[in-house]
Amino acid sequence: MRFKKASILVLFIIAVAFLVAYLYSKTLEEPPQASMTANPINDRRPASLRIIADNIYKPYIEKIGFEFEKEFGIKVEVLAAPANGLYDEIVKRVDTEISDIDLIQVKSEWTPEFANSGFLEPLNKFVTAELKGNTIPLAYDQLVLNNDLYTLPELYAFPISMEARFLFYNQDLLRKVGTYAPPSTWQEITNTVAFLKEKNLVEHGVIWGWNDSESLVNDYTLLLNAMGGQYKDVNGKWIFNKDAGLHALEFMVDSLYVNSLTDPLSINADEAKAAEEFAKGRVPFMIAGSYAAHKLKNYSNIKLALIPGFDKSLKSSSVAGGSALGLVRNSRNKDWGWKFVEMMSVKRNDIIVTDYTGGLPVWSDMIDLATLKQTYPSIEQMKQQFEYAINLPRTASYHSWAETMHSSIYLALQQKSTPKGALDQAVWRVERQ
Repeated sequence: MRFKKASILVLFIIAVAFLVAYLYSKTLEEPPQASMTANPINDRRPASLRIIADNIYKPYIEKIGFEFEKEFGIKVEVLAAPANGLYDEIVKRVDTEISDIDLIQVKSEWTPEFANSGFLEPLNKFVTAELKGNTIPLAYDQLVLNNDLYTLPELYAFPISMEARFLFYNQDLLRKVGTYAPPSTWQEITNTVAFLKEKNLVEHGVIWGWNDSESLVNDYTLLLNAMGGQYKDVNGKWIFNKDAGLHALEFMVDSLYVNSLTDPLSINADEAKAAEEFAKGRVPFMIAGSYAAHKLKNYSNIKLALIPGFDKSLKSSSVAGGSALGLVRNSRNKDWGWKFVEMMSVKRNDIIVTDYTGGLPVWSDMIDLATLKQTYPSIEQMKQQFEYAINLPRTASYHSWAETMHSSIYLALQQKSTPKGALDQAVWRVERQ
């Protein structure tokens, strides 16, 4: 009996040993094929992407985000800031070791500063030759920087739209004094305004949005260029406090206080307020950016034209810019952030940026789109304006530079400083920045 029990115990132990050996051998086999072909990006799929944009671009980005969520199941959260507060919001939220923000709206002039600050992930490794080839070079190149660490110039943000400054005019007012074509020089603007004043149709001729830092610096820059000036000389020395730079600011001040060409409301109005007042027919002309073209597109009496030069030798002058999306370098979701950028390309014919921001598309196969021309009859003039547009100066800290320029120029516009004194102060401050 004892022998029989011992035999059974031995057989049980042998069976357990065989079972353990079999299971161990299975652990040494290759993993199933499904595990080998799993997409690594799906394993890191986030619940959401977070994007910082201004109030103008928010509706466009949200529309792209809706399509992105349908495609990938990832919610897109857009954190909106006022246009004049976007920079500060980005710095506050992104200047951290690990950021909860994945993408940011980058103004073209901010690119050097944000890249040098380590906010932006370089994009050359993401951009395909096809995507780059389908992007208008003017829009793309604004966001490219030369970097000693890279063999090739590096893209730091991908363009969303192209923007510029334009001349808007009230066709009905001009026709009342027998003018049927937009002015080709500033002298023609001045003469047209004088005729309108004689008939008591207007009190002033041009409205601007000079209370806004971006608008004021852009307008001073286009006038500086129109007068044949530059910010720096060939040696990189700031020279805008004399010659053409000084004449440009004197023109702005005189237009307020000497010849009443400029509506005094311009000092306290931002671009949105200027467009609102212009739409009322108070003044015949307005200098404004791309967003005004969007806001005023339903006014049949308001037309768009090239900003004139001061003589026939320089036909026009404007300032080029635009916005882009940049991947936050400290984001955990850069691959998915890039997929969002690609979605802008995929949906470019269905969700047109111009319908939301007034800026021109950055895609070479869209710039002559028939539906775009139908909605925006002035699209040809907008395209032509870019031929006469210059870039703002690239500085290590554009935001600080622009704030300095705005505060100094604003003192002259308020007659709290002479134009010469204001620009001398600006040069002194930017040299020390």
